[in-house]
Amino acid sequence: MDNFKIKVQKRVMWATIYCVVFLTVAIVLMVYSDKASYPMGFTSGFISGIVALAVAFIIKYIKALKNPEALRKLYIEETDERTKEIGAKVGHTSSIITLFVLAIAMLVAVFLNKTVFYTILATVLFISVLNATLKLYYNKKL
Repeated sequence: MDNFKIKVQKRVMWATIYCVVFLTVAIVLMVYSDKASYPMGFTSGFISGIVALAVAFIIKYIKALKNPEALRKLYIEETDERTKEIGAKVGHTSSIITLFVLAIAMLVAVFLNKTVFYTILATVLFISVLNATLKLYYNKKL
């Protein structure tokens, strides 16, 4: 359990670093950009979401670190075989569905806009190469 406690402490540290980095980026963007622009609004919202998630995780992990029973529950939750298997199935299925939908979008985009087409094509190629690489890696590792 001590190893898991150290792992959770590292997560708190990294989440705190994420918050500091993203808040710094947000402040720099606000100071040096057009505050009323659409990209600035999107970026601000995105950064706010990332920071909110990081803060939620920090709170969750600090509560677990202060309460041994909560830490034990978190450990069980994260090491549960059923949960791991479900996560693996979800990841595999969502990857296939994402590639299928992007392939259809790519076929539509080729007739509408070349920039969008090439962007989707690059995304499809990246996801395909990533899937193949991970498959080879895990076939050797497991």
